[in-house]
Amino acid sequence: MRNIKKKKLKIIIILFSTIFLFFNFYKNSKALDLLEAIKKAKKYDPRLASVFYEYKASLTYPKQARANLLPQINLFYTRGKINYITAPEYYLDYYVYNFKVNFQQPLFDIPNWINYYQNKIKVNMEKEKLTDAELELIKRVSDAYFNLLYAEDYLKVLEEEKKAIQKELQMIKKLYKTGEATKVDINDAEAKYSDILFRIIEAEKNYYSAKYNLEKLIGEEPKELAKISEDVEFKEIIPSKVEEWINIAKENSPILQYYSYAKEIAEKEYYKQLTTALPKIDFIAYYTKSTAVEYIRTAPISYSFIGIQLNLPIFTGGYISAKKQEARENIVKAEKDYEKTFLNLKQQIVDYFFNIKTALAQIYTGKINLKASQIALESTKKGYKAGIRTIVDVLNAESNYYKARLNLIKAKYDYIKNLIGLKYVCGILNYKDILKINNWLKK
Repeated sequence: MRNIKKKKLKIIIILFSTIFLFFNFYKNSKALDLLEAIKKAKKYDPRLASVFYEYKASLTYPKQARANLLPQINLFYTRGKINYITAPEYYLDYYVYNFKVNFQQPLFDIPNWINYYQNKIKVNMEKEKLTDAELELIKRVSDAYFNLLYAEDYLKVLEEEKKAIQKELQMIKKLYKTGEATKVDINDAEAKYSDILFRIIEAEKNYYSAKYNLEKLIGEEPKELAKISEDVEFKEIIPSKVEEWINIAKENSPILQYYSYAKEIAEKEYYKQLTTALPKIDFIAYYTKSTAVEYIRTAPISYSFIGIQLNLPIFTGGYISAKKQEARENIVKAEKDYEKTFLNLKQQIVDYFFNIKTALAQIYTGKINLKASQIALESTKKGYKAGIRTIVDVLNAESNYYKARLNLIKAKYDYIKNLIGLKYVCGILNYKDILKINNWLKK
């Protein structure tokens, strides 16, 4: 009876162990898709983390500026001994203490109010910078992901072409021995074989380079990537005019908004410098208790003071005028920075927009060329068997077929990367876009 129970227990343990190993293997062997790669990069990428904490630090700017508008209370206390070095005999050394509490409340201080609003704008600037960093990370990961997929597919096609050429080369050598092929045929086949070996070495280098580039972003080695499904339908982009995309960027680009805020800060800085010549009025109060007046010892004296303090700069040696001039120049600089950024965005939008159109045309043409080259290859092989085509014709047909495959693969990846790039520079790249592209992948 005990032996039966032990056997049942062993079976249960083995069963659960098998289930655990299966699910663990399934989890670990799951292909990495684009969405998961982006999630990993968000946790790992130091560049995004740096901008995030810079934004968190900027949240304190308004609080720091507001402090200059709120009451200031300071306490001073000193205690020590005065030792006379040269003095009449009746000046005796003594211990002294001084206690003072100051209270100050700004009543009229326009520059500090402007400074407060400037710092609130700086928070908005940092927020736009963080948004751009998040979108830029998505673009970097997407580029790295699809560059690696392209490198994998490119290498795979070259390996297939290598096997096909190798097979043809072996056949030609056999035919040469029987007198059915010439030395020229062998030389042509060997030349194509050498060329494909060279291209494979270059493709392997590009593959490992793309792999390490993605690894740097996600913090781990990508074992396997989800591939693009064959039935993905690549459509024309909407809006269909490049000017409409430029208008979208004007409204949504975080980097453009960042420089727009910079212009606003520069303008406020000019007004701040204009108001520095105005008087500053503070309410002040303090309480003092001391046992000395200057260096003369007295009985403890205490007194309080309440009043208004006026501070009016009359002559600052040209400092205020220079700061005004600096502020004017910085307004022009901010305007030029905005203009330069907008022109750069326009150029990028134009490039991405027409790259998408080109890729779409190449996909359409590539499918036709691939089908045509496949038919041509089959026809050439039949013609070779019938004796009306040469082996060199077969090799050339094979080369055209694999070239058509590579062109179609490249066009698909170009379409995806440029679509992501266009939405990124326009500031409208979002989770739905990535989810849609991620659904094009099969695991």
